[in-house]
Amino acid sequence: KGAGASKNFKIVSDNVVKVLEAIQAKTYPELQSQITDLKQVAAKIDGSISMDKQQAHMHSFFRKSSDVLKAMNN
Repeated sequence: KGAGASKNFKIVSDNVVKVLEAIQAKTYPELQSQITDLKQVAAKIDGSISMDKQQAHMHSFFRKSSDVLKAMNN
């Protein structure tokens, strides 16, 4: 359960980054650095390590994703 869920989270987080990056590139060029930060945070998530051992990385990912979305809605 742990490793499978972690692998799924990694896949989904990478897809979220791709979608936000595509939106950013088309409409919000000024948010490039925030997308770069989000990509760096997402890269720290390891699909082979159980989720409970990388809570800090996951929380950072959610915070950065939220920051990007808020910036896009301002």
